[in-house]
Amino acid sequence: MDSKWIPDITINNKSITAFELSFLSSIRPELFSKNFTSFNRTAVQLLFSNHTFVAYFLEKLPRIPIFNEMSMIKTVVLSCMFVVAFIGNTATLVQMYRMRRRKSTINLLLLHLAIADLLVTFFCIVSEAVWASTIQWFAGNFMCKLVKFLQVFGLYLSTYIIVIIALDRCLAILDPMSRNRAPRRVRTMITVAWIMAGFFSTPQIIIFKVERGPFPEDFFQCVTYGTYSQPWQEQLYSCLSVGFMFIIPLVAMVSAYMLIFHTIAKKSRDFQRAASDMLSRGPVRGQLFRKAKVKSLRMTAVIVVAFIVCWTPYFVILILHTFSSNKLDEKSSLWIFFFGMANSMINPLIYRAFQISKNRKRKR
Repeated sequence: MDSKWIPDITINNKSITAFELSFLSSIRPELFSKNFTSFNRTAVQLLFSNHTFVAYFLEKLPRIPIFNEMSMIKTVVLSCMFVVAFIGNTATLVQMYRMRRRKSTINLLLLHLAIADLLVTFFCIVSEAVWASTIQWFAGNFMCKLVKFLQVFGLYLSTYIIVIIALDRCLAILDPMSRNRAPRRVRTMITVAWIMAGFFSTPQIIIFKVERGPFPEDFFQCVTYGTYSQPWQEQLYSCLSVGFMFIIPLVAMVSAYMLIFHTIAKKSRDFQRAASDMLSRGPVRGQLFRKAKVKSLRMTAVIVVAFIVCWTPYFVILILHTFSSNKLDEKSSLWIFFFGMANSMINPLIYRAFQISKNRKRKR
């Protein structure tokens, strides 16, 4: 294990912001209350032969972080979120598997969204809950890199599947007669989404590592501290991550639904102006529009809105954290973190809510 010691990442109230945003962001050294980067316990013990002075010196070192109120809140909230997210996404996964013979593109996309959300559930929610309860990292350097890779991989994949859902609905509205080509097109986009998620997550393996803290006792954390030689490197990585995980997908989603609503409005006006056309082709085309709009368009639109609502605060704070010296307080950053994680819990609830509504309409 590397003998280099790093500043405490949990004892300082301000450091919680960096800790909660550590999926993408480096642990910034200016957040720490003391700088012990060059401190080496072995060297100190060799340098000072006076045992009284050594004892006094070690007494002045910060104590290792302990399980406190914020750790309890984080563990309890994330544990509750895990239960809901696991049950919901597993139920969706089973339901979509049972319906696999229908060859519906939206069912295939919901299947992969459930898989992505389960990755987030286990490697973001569960791992962070366990980490909050243990305080330090016990799993070693390999698991540090693997978990950090899978955390971001799940987030990227979930985001890209939601983008594909929006694009699929958009193409269904713009060209409803191309539905025979839709299954192959969607499978191709899903494959690309998995590849892109893996590619953009790879830097996590490089930048995260286990380092030792500045305490008399052994204390290790999985951090990015010391990876960046210049501040602009961290800022560049954070900006690229926000761009590829949030801004570009957000633009794609919003653009897709703007096209959808514009097309529906335009087609509606055309139908109203051409009564004869409505009588001849309206029933067929209208049925296609109603099917795309009523059965799946509303549900997918709600999924997109949930993504925007849950993740916008997180990424805004991440950018502010990267470029500003003013940091968010501990509790606020923690709840923003919860809000982002809740997206993987909300997605299956949205699907279930629309299924219940659909079943009730059938019974009427």
